[in-house]
Amino acid sequence: MEMWWHCGNKLKLVDAPVSGGVVRASAGTLTVMASGTEEALEYCASVLAALSEKLYIIKGGCGSG
Repeated sequence: MEMWWHCGNKLKLVDAPVSGGVVRASAGTLTVMASGTEEALEYCASVLAALSEKLYIIKGGCGSG
């Protein structure tokens, strides 16, 4: 909560476990399962897309997967 306060209430949280290991991470071909608010997911979409070959968006907020 302290970090949220220091960020001026602008902190966006995305829960995004990955599958694929070091080799696939180096190649940018991970599988990512991401959940969070729509705003947070839109904010980090380009980063998640660059890291992944398969990107699954799980609706319902963080921890929904």
